[in-house]
Amino acid sequence: HDATKHVSEDFWRALTKKIKMYAQKNKVPVPYQIGETFGSRELIGSYVSSGQQNAQFDFNLYFDARSVFVNDNEPFTKLSESLNESFNYYGWHSLMGNISGNHDIARFISYAGEDLKFSDDDKESGWKRNIIVKNKVGYKKLAQLMAYIATIPGVPVIYYGDEIGMPGAGDPDNRRMMKFDNLPPDEANQLAITKQLFNLRKNNMALIYGDYDLLKADKKVMAYARYYFDSAALVFFNKDNESIKFKVNLPKEYSSASLKKHFNGKFSIQNNELLIELPPHSFEIITTK
Repeated sequence: HDATKHVSEDFWRALTKKIKMYAQKNKVPVPYQIGETFGSRELIGSYVSSGQQNAQFDFNLYFDARSVFVNDNEPFTKLSESLNESFNYYGWHSLMGNISGNHDIARFISYAGEDLKFSDDDKESGWKRNIIVKNKVGYKKLAQLMAYIATIPGVPVIYYGDEIGMPGAGDPDNRRMMKFDNLPPDEANQLAITKQLFNLRKNNMALIYGDYDLLKADKKVMAYARYYFDSAALVFFNKDNESIKFKVNLPKEYSSASLKKHFNGKFSIQNNELLIELPPHSFEIITTK
């Protein structure tokens, strides 16, 4: 639902009631309702309840994620603190939407690809310039954002075109025609990474339902784990311009488990510690087999 806060709360309650009554009468699943509200977490959360909508886009988390993944000097501690704030407002196992972008704001990759600055007038730039991906590191940063929304609690929501790294300034330049065929190599590679990420999420119970445990967060690296009974997924990020090695402690029940990596990192385990090496601007997901 677009612009949730601009519609009467009475309408949302009446709509949800009728939807649930229809579903019960016809013995069909109750639809998942997600809304779009710009504002504080308190305002956004006020539209999420059993009598209203199931979820809203978590804009506050998105803007912090965008800032951290785009700007090399923004620390991962900022993002981990932002996620904790969302947990405090919406719960640790909410249905909130973790977005890759939105139709009202410039494309993530336009900032990450360095053809658009946060200080620019994003709408005016879209009318005056052909916004492109100037620096190909933008694709790596977009892949990190996709990996993040695919692996944290909540529901990942991809704005069309972000799965291939479609550029665009502010509205209406962020609403370019979708490209399905004859993708250039960078966009085809981005699509392949996106597919791999979300196929992994779809088939891994820990990434869907698992508890969240932050293992490490500092200026350049972040690591967290998702646990669901005997299933585990470990997620690692490096936002530096150079390869980085670092260690995290493993819970004893997983230290002797058979682990599988899914992307380009390298790891080893010794004495309940996992040592991982990540290329510049990369991520890795390691799961129990």
